[in-house]
Amino acid sequence: MWRLLLALVAVAACEVGDVDGTGGFDAAVGEDARVAEDPLVVEMRAVAAASLPFLAAQGSAWIAERGCTSCHAVPVMVWAHALARRRGVAVDESQLAEWTQWAVAETAASRNEEGQATNLDGAYQLILAREADVDGVLSPMYEGLADAIVGGQAADGSWLPGGQLPAQRRPAIEINVSSTMTALLALRSMGRSGDAIDRGVASLATWKASTDPIQSTEAALLRMLVERELGDDAEFRAQLSALLARQQPDGGWSWLAGESSDAFATGEVLWALAAIGHADETPVRAAWMYLRDSQAGDGSWIVPSTKTGVDGPQPASIQWGTGWGTIGLLRTLPPTP
Repeated sequence: MWRLLLALVAVAACEVGDVDGTGGFDAAVGEDARVAEDPLVVEMRAVAAASLPFLAAQGSAWIAERGCTSCHAVPVMVWAHALARRRGVAVDESQLAEWTQWAVAETAASRNEEGQATNLDGAYQLILAREADVDGVLSPMYEGLADAIVGGQAADGSWLPGGQLPAQRRPAIEINVSSTMTALLALRSMGRSGDAIDRGVASLATWKASTDPIQSTEAALLRMLVERELGDDAEFRAQLSALLARQQPDGGWSWLAGESSDAFATGEVLWALAAIGHADETPVRAAWMYLRDSQAGDGSWIVPSTKTGVDGPQPASIQWGTGWGTIGLLRTLPPTP
């Protein structure tokens, strides 16, 4: 029942007009110009809307209790709500602006005794999620985050993971290169080029030349995106084919090879496919239905922890997984008609 009600709310919101991505509405869209939406799209917008209260509650609690952005709680909350706003799902815009400004400022201010940024992983995500800054008010602060990322580059050209990421249950090389590739994508999204980018790409060469299969779906999709942005077209297409081949019969992707599908990996793949223009494909719709069918009653997705020695779902993995499931879903939905 709750999904039906949310779907009706979503449809009603869509009938107001066309969200143009800047907060306004297209005045040319009127009563006679409405086009009936695909029922599955309407349903999936409702699924995404149902996850927002969970993300808001968990992210707000993290801010109140921890006072830090983290890499798994606040950025995905901000990102999901920003995308929802652009997909015709009602959000509290003043609250979104407050979250965004706080998260960017807190991440920029988090420094060690040497003056280096201590939450680069959060900075990558906030930069990639900066569509929340619809009026460009925070643009100088995002440039500051990009400067912090450049300043945090290691001597070998890579970017090292922080926080609890080094404890993930996948090969250490994949943990490290995933942070490096995310940093490169964040900097490129800011229009950055030059020495830092070149050194970052060069640091990936040994891993890319390895014949070892990629274990984590995250590393696979990031490599596909980096090849498209900074590499070879033939290699990009090969990596895209390999990524699509990892999709499981239930429509989802698993975070680690050989495991069950989860919303975390599925959402990340949907985000990546949208980034290369594959948002209206059969694999995407299959993934939508996986997310629809696996969503819990409170709007979350139950996702196992990615950490070594931790069995089953944890609050952090559920928040992170729900955030990415929502981000990927919203990113692949068409604009509201």
